[in-house]
Amino acid sequence: AIRERRQVRSIEVGIPEIRLSWAGSTDYVDTPLADSAGVMGVVRCDCHVTGRPMGPDDLDALRDFCVRASCVLRNVMDQEEIAAAREQNSIVLSSLGSSLIMIDQSGRITEAIGTETLMGLKPSSLLGRTLSDAAPAVSREGRLEMLGKVLLEGRSCVEDGVSLNRPGGGSVILNLRFVPYRSGGRITGAVLL
Repeated sequence: AIRERRQVRSIEVGIPEIRLSWAGSTDYVDTPLADSAGVMGVVRCDCHVTGRPMGPDDLDALRDFCVRASCVLRNVMDQEEIAAAREQNSIVLSSLGSSLIMIDQSGRITEAIGTETLMGLKPSSLLGRTLSDAAPAVSREGRLEMLGKVLLEGRSCVEDGVSLNRPGGGSVILNLRFVPYRSGGRITGAVLL
C-alpha cells in the first residue's frame, strides 16, 4: 500500500497465511494516507470484530475516508510547522533586539513578532488593524507613504535612527526597514523590521 500508494487487500500480497496471522488477522485491507507530498501512513482494517466481509462499497468508503483524513493530517502537520517557524522567528528576533510587522496589500497587519519587548505593543493587539491605527508612532512622518511605495514598486526603504516613544513611557531608537514580500511572483505585502 505504501510503495504503490494504493489500497491493498491481504489476499493480494501473496504472503503465507501463518505470517499474515502474526499481524493479528488474515483478512485485512491497507489503505494509504497519502497526498501529493507523499505517504504519511496506512490505515489497516479487518473483519475480525464484525465477521462481515468488506465489500466494494466498504472499500470505496475507506478510500474516501483516507483521502479526507490525509488532507486533515497534512493541514495539522503544516500548522505545526508554521507554529514552530513562528516560534523560531520570535526567538531570533528577540535575541537580536528586533521586531517584525507584516502588512498585507490593504495595509492591515497580518503578523507581529517581538513588538511587545521593543515597542511596548502586544502582537495580538495589532493583528487585523492598520499600521496607523495599531502603531501610530511607527506610522508618522511620511512612513505611510514609504509603505505605499514599497507595496506599489516593490523596492525596500530604510529610515535609520528613528526615535519612538513607547506606550507607558520611555523611548527607543530604531532603524526601520520596509521590505516587500512576494508570493506567486507578485507583491502581496510588506514587512516592517
